[in-house]
Amino acid sequence: MASSPPPAAGGISSKDLIAAGIALEPGADGSLRARADTLTLRQVRLQLAAATVVVPKLVLTGAVLRFGAQPTQPSFELIGLRADEVHIEGAELALSGRPGGMAPGDWRFDALERLEGELRVFIRDAAWVVDADISIPVRAGRLDFDHVVVEHLGPNSAMGISRNSIYMDAPNHARTDLFRFGAPTVPGAVFETRGAGFTGTGVSDRGSIELKAFVEAMLEAPADQQVGGVASREVEVMLDRTKLDGELRLGDGAIGTAQHHVELAGQAQGRNRIGLTASVLGQRLVVRIPELAGDSVRFELFGRSGHAGALSANIELQLTGLSRAAAQRLADSGIAATVNRLSLRDVVLGEPG
Repeated sequence: MASSPPPAAGGISSKDLIAAGIALEPGADGSLRARADTLTLRQVRLQLAAATVVVPKLVLTGAVLRFGAQPTQPSFELIGLRADEVHIEGAELALSGRPGGMAPGDWRFDALERLEGELRVFIRDAAWVVDADISIPVRAGRLDFDHVVVEHLGPNSAMGISRNSIYMDAPNHARTDLFRFGAPTVPGAVFETRGAGFTGTGVSDRGSIELKAFVEAMLEAPADQQVGGVASREVEVMLDRTKLDGELRLGDGAIGTAQHHVELAGQAQGRNRIGLTASVLGQRLVVRIPELAGDSVRFELFGRSGHAGALSANIELQLTGLSRAAAQRLADSGIAATVNRLSLRDVVLGEPG
């Protein structure tokens, strides 16, 4: 069964809808329930507060949709949906702005507590010394600057975190601030210490960052009270001379917000790996997640709460304009996502009855 394209309503529109095995059941309360073996929607466009989503093909199997009559209009409002499975192919998502109005505790990045992996950064003609090859290991969600290696011709440099900034110390003891803090406290940070067993700069411990607390604080900070930002124009320009690659493995646990999050699962089985590549970091960073896996999902859509069971997906994100955005806020860079494939099981939205 095919229908003509429905009009946009509640921020969603579709060019084409095909239903197989459909049956309609009137409810005693005046509602209407539609059952379908499969529902296929093509060229779906979804307008959200902070993003636009375009889905070439969306398929629901074992679907039940419940509509309530509008008291003043000859139409029906979707008040609930249930599906055995929802499958999406080739969806494109473009953020129209950083999510705002998030209170402390609204972001959930529990999956960062067991983040593992390593990043490699190569900077041509670095300001502090010619060419720098930097290895940044992440262990149990923690970036320990004592284990960061900065190699180049001659003696190595060192990275660390002070109360003022994340910095680079060159062999001649000259310090270059990379990311300068603007807040009196920095969640997740353990600052450098000085004491017995000095290095040549008098620093005995370069400090560390617990990434979960740091990332949540960066995202929750009001636009006019940022945790910090790129330290100088020279560092902004340096992003256009920087290559990056690496792999990170997300831990199990929630990632998202209190209203919209997935409970990731499968780190022990090699799932939820993140590949990062950038030939010019200041222009484009590509993030690939070939096998995103979770055992439950929570979300809100059109003012109604929803949940689902197992999730599997293949996702690619692109961050562009980092060197330009650094002059203002890194969060202002362009972010676009492609969902090559996504499947959700046991999906419920609103009150399907």
